[in-house]
Order: sequence, then C-alpha cells, then structure tokens
Amino acid sequence: MVEMSNSQAAPGDAPKTWRVARLDQREAAVALELHSLIQEAQAQESALLEQDAGESVVRSVADISNSPHLYLGVRSASGLLVGACSVGTDDEPGQLCIHVLVVHPLFQRRGVASAVLQHIFRQGPGLNFAVVAAQANASALALYTGLGFVPYRWGTMGPAELALVKLRRPARPDTLAGHSSSTPSS
Repeated sequence: MVEMSNSQAAPGDAPKTWRVARLDQREAAVALELHSLIQEAQAQESALLEQDAGESVVRSVADISNSPHLYLGVRSASGLLVGACSVGTDDEPGQLCIHVLVVHPLFQRRGVASAVLQHIFRQGPGLNFAVVAAQANASALALYTGLGFVPYRWGTMGPAELALVKLRRPARPDTLAGHSSSTPSS
C-alpha cells in the first residue's frame, strides 16, 4: 500500500483489517501527532456543526502528553497516524469513557473508528463504556449506536449551548433491561 497525498487518496487505500496499537503519548513526537490529528478533527466537526472552532475543547500538546488516559491508534502503511482514541475513567462510577475518537479526514468511512472501538471492547468485555457526542453529529451517533451504545443523558456545553448526548455501551446487552434513565438532564 502506498501512502496517498490529499488529492490522491482513494477508497481502496484501506487494508482489510486495521492494526490498532497502544500509543505512548508521553513521547513528544506522538503527543504532537495526536494534537495535530485532534485539532484537524475538531475543526472538521466545528464546520459540520456550524460552531466557532474556538469553542471546541482544546487540548494542548502538554495536556495530551500528561494525560492519564490510555491512547490507541491506527497508522497507515507509511506510518501516518490515521486514527486515535483515548480511554479513561468516567465521571460516573462503573464505566470507562471514550474521551477522544478521531479519524483523519482522508481515512473516514473506512472502518478505522470501528476497528479502534472493537479493539477496546475486546480488551474489556465485562466493562461498560460511555461516550459523549454532539446531537447534530449524525455520523458519530450512527457509529456509536451501530456498536451498541444507547443514549441516556442529554445536555449542553459552552456559551453556544452545543447540544450533547451521552451514550453508554453496557458490558452485556441484557444489562439494559432494568435501565430506564431516558429523561433528558443537563
């Protein structure tokens, strides 16, 4: 597989299976790569949501480097970081939170995000996972609900009051049976 430039990327550029690996964000070069990918993804999402990019949650290279979260990533054949995810504790007990999930624009819709999430789920089959997404980000919500996440909390963020939804993927689908917290809350 040959690395393509922005103008040359083609749908066939994706391997049949993406290799997910742990990233050591304490390494300066890795933290810088993560920062660049996250900034690009946040700019893309801000445009999609018609939000001021300045209102995004901005993580500095130092924030990333000093993060206690586990970072995982996917690289292209040439070594380009094309997807990344961070997982850590959630503000609710009994579950882990996917704090960041980003995919390089040229590699979106090629299974990168799904591969990363499936890798995480295999590492913690008995764990509940949570993620927060913008309510207007239909692509993100389709990805998460397609992987078993269920919306359960709603709220807003920032001066623009960006509408958010928190989703949970239970360790086993039958754990939803007694769960009924579908009332919106902030």
